[in-house]
Amino acid sequence: MTAPRVLIVEPDSAFALSLAAVVRDEGWTSAVAGSAAEAELEIAARRPGLVVMRAELPDLSGFSVCAQLRHDRSMERLPVILYSSDTASESLAEHARTPWAANGYLAMPLDTAALTSMARRLLAPPEPTELPDDDPDLLEVAPPPRPPTLPPPAIPPPGGPPPLRAAGPPPVPRRPRRELLTEEDRLFAGRVFQSIADRRDALIAETERRRPPPRRDLLATPEGRLTLLREDLKWREAQLARLAEIWEIREREVASVDERIHARDVEVRRARQEVEELQRKLADAARRLGDQDREHGASIEGLLSEKFKEEKELIEVVAGTERTLHELERELRTREERLAAAAEEAAGLGARIEALGEQGRGLRQEVAERDGRVEGLERSALERDERLAELTEEVEARDALLRGARREVDRLQGELSAARQALMLRETELRGEVDRARFDVEEVGGLLAQTTRERDEALARAVAAEVELAAARAEAGAIGAELEATRGMIEAEAAEPTILERIGPGSAGPAVPERE
Repeated sequence: MTAPRVLIVEPDSAFALSLAAVVRDEGWTSAVAGSAAEAELEIAARRPGLVVMRAELPDLSGFSVCAQLRHDRSMERLPVILYSSDTASESLAEHARTPWAANGYLAMPLDTAALTSMARRLLAPPEPTELPDDDPDLLEVAPPPRPPTLPPPAIPPPGGPPPLRAAGPPPVPRRPRRELLTEEDRLFAGRVFQSIADRRDALIAETERRRPPPRRDLLATPEGRLTLLREDLKWREAQLARLAEIWEIREREVASVDERIHARDVEVRRARQEVEELQRKLADAARRLGDQDREHGASIEGLLSEKFKEEKELIEVVAGTERTLHELERELRTREERLAAAAEEAAGLGARIEALGEQGRGLRQEVAERDGRVEGLERSALERDERLAELTEEVEARDALLRGARREVDRLQGELSAARQALMLRETELRGEVDRARFDVEEVGGLLAQTTRERDEALARAVAAEVELAAARAEAGAIGAELEATRGMIEAEAAEPTILERIGPGSAGPAVPERE
């Protein structure tokens, strides 16, 4: 079973290729037309299964094209989906109630999901469905009733050979050389080939046999020359039939090339969409990476500032403790000096020595208390160092996460480069195929132009031969009249009596003596 074919009528080629990519994703084949005239030619050449058409076209509105299809008996059942950006939903609903309504309506911006679901229902076998009437942007209508058929316009028959003239055919004007085939050229070729369509098989069989050389005895008379010209014209018609067959084959090849080009365009558009999606993902990843870098930097700056603050406080505490210890040491040295001086004077001062000993013990107890405080400060410094080690490990873990994110960015950049290279290769192949197709079309156009010129020359020779034949027939008629007049004179002379008969046998004259 062949895939359904969807014709997309959209003047914007990029948007048309995007819709074609959506259609290809559903497994259907697609074709693109940029105007109403191109759409009519495409529908006439290869009828699609569905037409998706924009209402705003450059040459004719989509509503008018839909009305023309509905008035055509062969196209009145063709499913049509219209979408518009300038027409209000009330106008679309009003058009849906007319006899030439479309099968579905969509509003811009186009909802691809609604388009694919509507296309599935229209391409599927017909089933009774209820029409939604609560959504102003999505309207579906049943197939419209059959409109009254209009008589087809009278088409003048193709012109035959030019009328005979006694003075001979007029000179054929030189036509300017053209390089491209237009739609008028294709229509002209179709009309020319249609003129021999009923005898095409016999004419093609005529080209397969070898043509005998012209008989010399026929060149002596106008009828013979006319017979040779007719045989030449028949042989040219056989060549034209063969050329028609070759033209059809070439048209099929060109159509297949156009389809492949369209498929490549759709693939290129899809690849560009994938590249844009990858670029968007890359931008999102870069943005997330930047956010993570900023968050990571902010957290590291906070940790470092906290670390510097704690280190500063710890240094201040240690410095204060060291200053206190230095003061205590100086005080202790002073008191020891005093004790030494007092020991030298201890001879008669025992009571004072005992008092000074008690004072020394009190000072030693105070020094012990100061030593305990120093040990507590050292433990606090050790706890601060452990906290600093934990913060350093957290910073290393975030650095590893940052390196993984950067590797992901590098991988995405590699995929983007590969996609760009594949896109460039596809565009190069597409250009090569387009150049080959254009060369083949130009070759066939040259052959067709040469055949047309030969046919025109043969027709001119045939007209000249007809003129010569008419002149020969007139001359033969004059000669025949003269011959009839001569015969009448001869018969009249034969009917009159001779001189001997008028004289008679008695008056034959004197007798001639016989010789001895």
